[in-house]
Order: sequence, then C-alpha cells, then structure tokens
Amino acid sequence: IQGKVVVQVRIAKDGSVAEVKVVSGHPLLVGSAVNAVKQWKYKPFLADGSPLEARTTIEVPFSLGIPDNQYKEQQKINNAYFAKDRECRSQISSRDYADAVTTCKSSVELAEKLPPERALERTGAYANVGWALMGRHEYPEALDYFKKEVALDEKFLNPYDVELGYGYHHLGLGLLANGDLKGALENYQKAIHTVELARQHIDSKFLVWEYTNSLKKLLTEYSELLLRSGDSAGAAEAKREADSI
Repeated sequence: IQGKVVVQVRIAKDGSVAEVKVVSGHPLLVGSAVNAVKQWKYKPFLADGSPLEARTTIEVPFSLGIPDNQYKEQQKINNAYFAKDRECRSQISSRDYADAVTTCKSSVELAEKLPPERALERTGAYANVGWALMGRHEYPEALDYFKKEVALDEKFLNPYDVELGYGYHHLGLGLLANGDLKGALENYQKAIHTVELARQHIDSKFLVWEYTNSLKKLLTEYSELLLRSGDSAGAAEAKREADSI
C-alpha cells in the first residue's frame, strides 16, 4: 500500500508529541504513522524565551518507490484479481467446475501481472485452477498447474512455511490422479515434513491447532497411500502417528 497519512499533533512545552489525531489515510497505514509521530521530538516552541504548546498538521508518506500512476494501475489489477479470486473460490465451493476453470484462469492472468514479490497470489491462483480442473477430471492439465504452484513456492517460501507444505499436498494429489503413486508418496512425505516444521515455528495457538489438524489429515491419507503401495508396515506406522497427534 502506498499513500499519505495526515495527522494533527499537539506538541508539549518540552517538544514531545503529546497528542496525535488522524485526519485521513489508509486504515492499514494509520497505526504505523501514529506510532512513528509519537516518537518524534521537536525543539520547544518559544515566545519571549518561554516554551509554549503548539499544534501542527503533518503528512506521513508511505511509498513503494514507484510513481503514483504506476501504483494506481497496480491497485486496479490488485482489486480485479481479488474480485476474480473470490468468484473462482465460490464456484469451486459450489462445484461449478466448468465456470470455475474459466474464472480461475482469469485470476491467474491477473495474478501474473502483479509485482514479482506477490508470489502467494500467483501460487494460490495456480492451485485454484488445479482444483477446478480436478473437478472436471482433467487431471494432466491440473497437474501442470500444481507443478507451477510448487515451483513458485520453492522459490519464494521458507522450508517451514505451511503454504509450501500445502503445495506439496496438492502436487501429491495431482500425481495420484495421474496414476503416479510413487510421486504422490514422495510429495506427501515432503508435505508432512513441511507442515511439521511449520507447526514447530509458529507461536499462535490457533495456527498450531490448525497445522496439527492438517498434519493429522496428511498422515491419514499417507497411510492409505502406503497401504495401496503394498507397504502395510509403513501404513500402520503412519496411522499410529496420526492417531497420536
């Protein structure tokens, strides 16, 4: 987000900022602007040698280092992407896969116009197209999108980011749908390892609970795949691990 926050401040006699009132600015920028201004220190305002309280209006700029016209164009694309993404997810949820494929592919086109650092939007868009195609049983093309998702995840995410683990899970399901049980097992292993790392690195009780449920589900599915592969001992071990969580 780029823009200005305008605040009115009351400056105490000693030059400290005694009060800050927000006049305008983006809600996500206001808190940072206020916190910054509160730390400022002014030279005391003097009248006949005596310090006085003073009031003034300040503009606090937040910049992404790009011209305003370029920023506005990015915001236009950003808003269009999120609108299309919501529509895409809604259609997948409603199992309207035929329309979802078209909508989700449109969201990919918009996501790919976002700045390079907006990788999560692109990986999410790839995943959604993959799910829509899976719903239409178009498994080879779905797999291609899951591969794109994971390739980008591996480039931009940390080894302990849960989104990477979810990407491996998607790819495992895509490989399974295309008859590659060995590849599916390998990606399930990566998914389980990554989600476990994510669970260890997060300090939110809610997210620990969420990641734990994801891990339990992954281990249960992994157990079923091992059983299909003929590894009954490995399947039993994965099931025990899932049940122990």
